[in-house]
Amino acid sequence: MSPPLRNRILDKVTTHGSLTDAELAKMLAADEAEATQPLIEKALLDLEILGLVSVSLLAKGTRRIEVTAKPEKEDDVDALAHEHDYEASFPGASDQNL
Repeated sequence: MSPPLRNRILDKVTTHGSLTDAELAKMLAADEAEATQPLIEKALLDLEILGLVSVSLLAKGTRRIEVTAKPEKEDDVDALAHEHDYEASFPGASDQNL
């Protein structure tokens, strides 16, 4: 059983850094993956919604696919500071309630 198309696409884009949609289609065809253009577009949309890749228009009819940078984990201290600032921004909020 072969891996899902989304996983294969993410693997190819991660390996190469960035690809065009035509390059990706050629690579998938070379791997003998049965991937039609609508299936590739659906998988790319799913990956983009999940925040794993970014798809942008490079030229008319050509898209650039890149891996999105993973956000660094926020420190607990920073998270508490942001929470305190958020709560303090409400009118009538006081430090007594915190």
